[in-house]
Amino acid sequence: MFRHAPSPPPIAEPVARRATGRAAADRIGPLQRALTARLGAGTVRALHREHLGLDLAATAGPIALLVAIAAWIGTGTLPWPAEAALVAVNGWLLTAIALVAHDVAVHRMRWGRRGSWVHAAIAFALVLAPGTGYARAHTRHHARLGSDQDAEAYKMRLVTPARRWWYATLPGVLQMTRTRAGGDGPSYLSIPEGDVAGRRRLAAERVLLAVLLGGAAALALAGHARAVLLGWVLPLLVVAPALNAMRIVLEHAEADDASLAWLGTWYRCGPVTRALFLADSGDCHIVHHVFPRIPFYRCARAADLIAPWLAEQGLRERRSFWALMKGWFVDGHAHRTVWPR
Repeated sequence: MFRHAPSPPPIAEPVARRATGRAAADRIGPLQRALTARLGAGTVRALHREHLGLDLAATAGPIALLVAIAAWIGTGTLPWPAEAALVAVNGWLLTAIALVAHDVAVHRMRWGRRGSWVHAAIAFALVLAPGTGYARAHTRHHARLGSDQDAEAYKMRLVTPARRWWYATLPGVLQMTRTRAGGDGPSYLSIPEGDVAGRRRLAAERVLLAVLLGGAAALALAGHARAVLLGWVLPLLVVAPALNAMRIVLEHAEADDASLAWLGTWYRCGPVTRALFLADSGDCHIVHHVFPRIPFYRCARAADLIAPWLAEQGLRERRSFWALMKGWFVDGHAHRTVWPR
């Protein structure tokens, strides 16, 4: 059992809501110092400890399982309820593959610069996204969280339940992440002209995506259409976007940019939601923004440790998953605001 250092007083540093520039990122330093004082430096170091076996298993395992399940479905020997369940599993696996790459390859760069890029390129190609575009955007999201320059500011345009239901589909995700912000700003996945290395990698990722799509088409024409359609296309079209839409509600749908510590939805994840989103939503996501290099398999422990401290900072705890979904998809509560109770 970790021993806690004495609690520091609640943080009261003002942060203007919708601040511009790097002012929003200035919240992270004070939060890291306060939580390190609360938990102890040794505990924080232990939470950052990486496990090579877990990282390797998380990187290769879901992709191998995705292919194996697709092949199993392709045999046509399963009853339809079993096939439907496996379609759902493969949709979750696509989500897990992207979340693992987000942690292992983008934040921690576990395999070095080149190896991590290859990992991210393959993982995000499976969900039709460029790995480099995602990495650049996600880095901006962390650095400018809650500001007008936050790469995920496009989610502020999801102002009606209809738009949010649309975003829960693959066409909706592709439209929102590729539409120019505000009509004239860069899109979420865009890479600036001056980023020569990024644009070169993006070109290679486009070739990779073309090879992936061409290979899937060739397999379908060669008699494996069932495996391709039910093992990859349908999970990608239906299940993965729905999970993605649920995940963003548990990340930043409820937040208070005037509070230093209220970075996102303080939903107390249980075993199901932690497994569903690989400890990257709700309370675990707040941990992730304060300490982005804590491995996903230690975020749940970190979230449990900081829960009392978050309560002291005035955050409102959420325990009902379905109340949050209703607030987003039915009631239309504004993104990144404190929702009514």
